[in-house]
Amino acid sequence: MLADGGSYIQDNASVHTARVVDDWMTEQGFGRDANFPPCSPDLNLIENVFGIMVECMSSEKLDTIPKLVQAIKDTWNSLTRSDILNLYSSWRHRLDAVRAAEGGPTRY
Repeated sequence: MLADGGSYIQDNASVHTARVVDDWMTEQGFGRDANFPPCSPDLNLIENVFGIMVECMSSEKLDTIPKLVQAIKDTWNSLTRSDILNLYSSWRHRLDAVRAAEGGPTRY
């Protein structure tokens, strides 16, 4: 648990679960959310941002690397504060859905 009573949440990637990392986390007083699924891209907000970007770019003809790079930059820059806040505000619902699906796919 964190000082404010919250939990530190991370995925179960091997670099996060290595003994040295686990020992350090324990020494620092970080608790882990024991109910956090091992593989949950639905909870990784950047994955959702990438999904939004891919959807926005899907109708474009990106047949060269420069066009792709420019489309990525333009799409990234077109994301609004509201887009990101909507993802954050849905995070608790995402967590509940992933838990209910026992780590399986959700509608997110």
